Amino acid sequence: MTMELRCHGAVEGVTGSCYELKDDSLNVHMLIDCGMFQGEPTREMRNVGPLPYDPRSLTHVLLTHAHLDHVGMLPRLYKGGYTGSVYATVETQDLARAVLYDAMKIGAPYEKRDIDAIKWHEPGKAVFGNYCAIANDVFIRFFRSSHILGAVSITVIFGSKGEQRSITFSGDLGVNADGAEQMPLLGYRMSPVRADYLVVESTYGATVRPPLTMSDRLAELKGHIDDGLFNRGGTVVIPAFAIGRTQEVICDLSLIFAREPSRYRDIPVYVDGNMNDNAGRILARQIGRTFLAGRSTKVRNAWLGAGLFEAVGLDKDDPDHMDMIVDCLKETFGHERPTGGPREGLLANWRGITSRVLKPQAGGQPLAPINGPAIVIAGAGMCEAGPVQRHLFEHLFDPAATVLFTGYCGGGTIGSKLFEHGALAESERRRDRRPITLLDSSFNKQTFEARTIRATIAKMSGYSAHADQAGVLDWLWSGKPNDDTRCDDADRRCIAGTVLVTHGELNPRRALAAAIEAKAAARGESVRVVIPREASGWMSLVAPGR
Repeated sequence: MTMELRCHGAVEGVTGSCYELKDDSLNVHMLIDCGMFQGEPTREMRNVGPLPYDPRSLTHVLLTHAHLDHVGMLPRLYKGGYTGSVYATVETQDLARAVLYDAMKIGAPYEKRDIDAIKWHEPGKAVFGNYCAIANDVFIRFFRSSHILGAVSITVIFGSKGEQRSITFSGDLGVNADGAEQMPLLGYRMSPVRADYLVVESTYGATVRPPLTMSDRLAELKGHIDDGLFNRGGTVVIPAFAIGRTQEVICDLSLIFAREPSRYRDIPVYVDGNMNDNAGRILARQIGRTFLAGRSTKVRNAWLGAGLFEAVGLDKDDPDHMDMIVDCLKETFGHERPTGGPREGLLANWRGITSRVLKPQAGGQPLAPINGPAIVIAGAGMCEAGPVQRHLFEHLFDPAATVLFTGYCGGGTIGSKLFEHGALAESERRRDRRPITLLDSSFNKQTFEARTIRATIAKMSGYSAHADQAGVLDWLWSGKPNDDTRCDDADRRCIAGTVLVTHGELNPRRALAAAIEAKAAARGESVRVVIPREASGWMSLVAPGR
């Protein structure tokens, strides 16, 4: 047995995620994720340049989830001669296809036939925890990571009986913990059984956020929406990423509207963007999926969080209640007619709030203006591209309008410039001459100075798709010595003997590594922590690492 690991992208940054595993004695050579580089000065060269491996030599590809920085280079593998399968959940498969087709339209280095050549495969029928043999003496297991629909952590077990070793790849970890689920459309992040090695993300490895509940987020969102709609009487524009964020905001709005149906009955909600609509329809199609929880006979929804059941006053263990929620989500995201069956709790007031998906008019005519009070949700979240730009151009100069950001915007992006402008004192805003360029409703570029903005710029918390440092540590110590469902906290140990900290800038990685070492020392455990670099080369996984 000669299993080795090599890290490629997302080692000294947060895009281009790709890890390579190889063992000639077991005849396996696989990739875990195959992502595109985004937002980096060298991204074009890295995305179109020679691959650091020969696709023809690969035997397997495993995917943690469907974001472009984890799947964006898949078609290049098939273009380069890969003939094997891509192992992923069905939900990740559907979302990845939509993401890849969208990327192709804006210049990704492949064609439709390369995307269509992908051979998708979901391992086993149990979805979570199931052992799936992919080669002689090589197995994989999936565990929900609570990042987006379909996202999983992956454990690879290799070697003959008595000499087995294992490595887990966290993928991107969400904020939902067991018993503390903040995001309603995602169940808690599951913990894999202890492995010899672990590759863990560190996007927010240096960040510890204040405790936040789902109720806190709903109250904050309601405050911004009510101010924009009723106090100002204008349109609220919400830039949001198409996968995950858009659906989360819509679900939260649905809950707010259901609590006060008469107050919001006449408020239209527009969702603009083909990807936003496609992701919603995929969610509607897959959200009813169930599985058997552990060794019990209880049927659970694979993706929905307990928080949504609590928010609408229903029981997650009641199959009828599960069907009611799924029916409402299909109505909202899939534009399907409700079944007409009885609805209990807040679901009795639930409405499919999406009025329509806005599309360009025939002959390239400008889009008709949206007059408030109304809500517009449009991609992309950082405002660098997408339909949100034309809505911004339409409403930024209106003092009655509000632009509400729901997440992080990278430095230098249009979103960050708008938020920085909004945070200035009024006198400073009037002198802010930084140029901003957007597409208008006729899809022409328009450049203006920030000082001409009259809309209110606001930002809220609670929509992060990544766990903070405390969340990652909680997940690292959520494991059990074996598959036994009963385990006291005192019995829990770090889920790996050796932890490789990746998928983050250098400072967050160092901060997370130090936090892991400190927690291990406080609990009397021996945990080896490694901060790999792209130039690190191959690392042997034959030693136990415990």
